[in-house]
Amino acid sequence: VLNLILTVSLSFSAEDYLILKSNYPLPRNNIQEVYKKTKDIELIKELLEDTGDFEDIKIQKPNVIKLKRKLYLRNVFVKGNWSFWRSEILAATGLIENYPISEDNITLIPIRLKQFYLDKGYPYARINVKSKISDKGDVIIWIDINEGKEFKIEKVNIFSSVKLDKNLKKSLLEELGLIGETFSISKIQEGIDKGELYLRKLGYYDANLQLSDFKPERIYSKPVNLILKNKMEINLVLDLGVYYSVKFKGNKHIKTEKLKNLLTFYKEGISKRAINDVKDTIEKFYKSKGFLDVKVNYSTKSELESKKVEIIFKISEGKQYLINSINLNVDSSEEKILQDKLNNRFLKKPFSELEIKRYLNNLKNSYIKEGYANTKYSLKFKKNEVNKTVDLYIEFNKGKKLILKSVKIIGIEDYELPIKLPKVYKYEDILRIQKDLEQKLLEKGFLYGKVLLDTYVLEKDNKIYISAKYTVEKNKPVNRDAVFIYGSEHLFPSTIRRSLYADDNGFFAYNKVYDNLSYLYQTYLFKAINSSVKIKNAKDNSKIRTVESYTLRDDKRGLLLMSIGYNTDEKLKLTGTLGLKNLFNYGFEASGYVNFSSKRILSRVSFGSRLLPNKTVSFVNFYKDFQYHRLYDAEIEGYGASLERFVNRWVRRKYVIERNYIKLSDIKQKNVPLKKYFITKVSISLTDDHRNDEINPTFGYYFHGSLYKYFEDLEFVKFLGEFRYYYTLFNITFSQRFNGGYIWKNINQIPISERFYLGGLGTFRGFNYEEVSGKYGEGGKSSLIINNEFRFPLYKSFVYGFVFLDVGNVFEKDYLLRKFKTRETGGVGVYVPTPAGAFLIDYVKKLDVRKGEEKYKLEFSISIRF
Repeated sequence: VLNLILTVSLSFSAEDYLILKSNYPLPRNNIQEVYKKTKDIELIKELLEDTGDFEDIKIQKPNVIKLKRKLYLRNVFVKGNWSFWRSEILAATGLIENYPISEDNITLIPIRLKQFYLDKGYPYARINVKSKISDKGDVIIWIDINEGKEFKIEKVNIFSSVKLDKNLKKSLLEELGLIGETFSISKIQEGIDKGELYLRKLGYYDANLQLSDFKPERIYSKPVNLILKNKMEINLVLDLGVYYSVKFKGNKHIKTEKLKNLLTFYKEGISKRAINDVKDTIEKFYKSKGFLDVKVNYSTKSELESKKVEIIFKISEGKQYLINSINLNVDSSEEKILQDKLNNRFLKKPFSELEIKRYLNNLKNSYIKEGYANTKYSLKFKKNEVNKTVDLYIEFNKGKKLILKSVKIIGIEDYELPIKLPKVYKYEDILRIQKDLEQKLLEKGFLYGKVLLDTYVLEKDNKIYISAKYTVEKNKPVNRDAVFIYGSEHLFPSTIRRSLYADDNGFFAYNKVYDNLSYLYQTYLFKAINSSVKIKNAKDNSKIRTVESYTLRDDKRGLLLMSIGYNTDEKLKLTGTLGLKNLFNYGFEASGYVNFSSKRILSRVSFGSRLLPNKTVSFVNFYKDFQYHRLYDAEIEGYGASLERFVNRWVRRKYVIERNYIKLSDIKQKNVPLKKYFITKVSISLTDDHRNDEINPTFGYYFHGSLYKYFEDLEFVKFLGEFRYYYTLFNITFSQRFNGGYIWKNINQIPISERFYLGGLGTFRGFNYEEVSGKYGEGGKSSLIINNEFRFPLYKSFVYGFVFLDVGNVFEKDYLLRKFKTRETGGVGVYVPTPAGAFLIDYVKKLDVRKGEEKYKLEFSISIRF
């Protein structure tokens, strides 16, 4: 009997509260609030089903639901997995922490892990699993692994019911390809499949090869085993079955080797149906060569003692039919041209209906691409059995060329045509525009809007001009009735809901749902988020009801992330983050961050929240920063506050205020305006990220712009901006980045620490860190660099090569910026993108090398997280 837990929301009316009877407590949710707004018990059931948390849901009364909740996997402790990462073990078992789990999944863990290790070369791994289930339905699992020893296949024995020819056995072992491979059941099965296919192609169509057993051949001691893998011997059992020889008689015009290529017995085995299929295939093949009177029969001959069967296909070819005449009827002036092409290709040659139709179909498709959408043809032929010839009768109608002349859209303004006009008419273009407009209506919340299409035709100059008119009927937008929040163990549903919407009285729109998903993922508080939308009519059909549903799976509350990397600018680079998330049930978080390299030592403490109302993020920061530059060193102490708002899934606005105390040392420049100063800095930034992928983009663009105002010991305005776009054609991606900045102040009044410098992997490749520093080498009041790059795959979608050209400079005066006299570098490189970091190496040449500078430079970067 389930331990029923009764959850009741008190109300003055029995219809105003929902009673949930559950075997285990539910995570935090606002289901009572949704029920009060909708009064729809069926809708509530659908919302609960969509969470994936329940094995059974039953409505017992108009306001009572009985639930059988699944267990929740809270923690998995793994030990003994010396050869594999913890994440690999969890993936092999299908375990995900903070996710529902059934008891069946727990019992399958040893089986799945045993199979995993067996497939990775550890056939004697032992798995011990313990689990504990709390009264709340929380599960903790302990997995204890004894991996045993790793083996590779040293020897393969084949045992057969008949003695194998020595050469056949040798060839079969080579085909298996198992000797020297890491012991793996899946690899052995792949080898067996290859071996069986090899035998069937030799004529053993019934051959059956199976793994019998395996045993260790040699086991090394632990120190030696670190270098040499233990040796495994595997035994295979082979039943060759019957040997089938296939012969052809009567094939005077077609070589036997070509006919053998038509055999399919090695795929299907031998049966009467399979033999008949091959017979029919041979007949079709002959007819495609012009032998229209061909007849094919077969007979079999068996030798039971030697287990041999002979299959004989008897072919009566007849004579090959030739094309005697081609009678063509067309609707254009190209009759003679087409007649000549057909005559040259087919006249007096063997008749093949398939080849002629293929030719005509290709011709038809080429005309359609040119805009002759109504092109069609017909083919008829008449046999002369006496002369063994064929007369062709072809009708080919090209029709008139169709041009899409104009497109008019009424009822919606912010829509840009995806095509350029005029163009060759394609129905796909018309349909695409209609679908785009319908999607735009859905995104804006007009769920029952319509897009009506009218087309107008004008015939002129032997062409048909088509004009399309789309009338967009929006109808009334649909209200958003409620937002269902479910699944978090550490956050109040009201906290999440108010971060998505200030209230629930707005209009529903799909684009807002997409924005919400993007925003919630970027809070980094959840391991997974599932969203759905329920659209239902009220009982009297007077109102459309929409409820958005968000099922959330919490991520770990504590975060420890460390990384180690190397690049030619900063040399060895170490970073670490320690954070606590989802504090006080309102989504607050605190974190500490350190960054150590040859160029910088930064420590920072932050406190704030990513779940403030209206998709707002705010943090306060305290930091200490030691920076080592080419012309100076800087020690910075400060604090600040930031406020960032997610406008939509692409655009963000950010406001920052900071107060810093800056101390400069080791200055390699004379007449520095300030060496110690206080500065208050206010900035506003805009980010628009329309890239299709953050790690390895191929389409889209990225923009970031920041405007700074400096106060206190310094007063000036500074702008920093970056724009980059990506375009891919034929699997080659072209990317161009414009990156620059400007300070509204005379260069002599700008501290050396606030000026612009270029150089290094992140800015100007081929130059050393901050090597590009203006005409006098002291930094500039403005900078601009243009990075141009062609990227292309070298190995699948994993390794990329690229060629690039970088052009830019730093400028002390405005007139130098207007002249835009640049430095240039170019080079080639290899790039391996991964979610955990990237490997990059490039070889750069300065195209305007100056005295004392290096002409070539090899740059390298690697980032590893753990």
